[in-house]
Amino acid sequence: MFEPVMLLLVVATFLSTGTVKAVIGLGLPTVSPGLLTAALDLPTAMALLLVPSFVRNVCQASTGGHALTILGRFRPFLVMATVTVWIGATAPTRVDLDLFLGLF
Repeated sequence: MFEPVMLLLVVATFLSTGTVKAVIGLGLPTVSPGLLTAALDLPTAMALLLVPSFVRNVCQASTGGHALTILGRFRPFLVMATVTVWIGATAPTRVDLDLFLGLF
């Protein structure tokens, strides 16, 4: 489990990147990995990035009112994403971290 200082750092990172996203339209997926890897390792930073992204997407999908239409339209994508998600989940444990650091 995270220490209180580390938890505060993570919350502050997401609040600041959320502010950047609100002001210029990008920030959470582009800025937060860089800030989080200053204090955490890359796989942990990538895992933490999924939580606010998922919550934001669920909130946006549920407030639009056309969830069933959207699910029907994106069904092929969702099926393929579900089938291949294990590749993305196992990649940080099987691939050299220097390759991932080159992406950022």
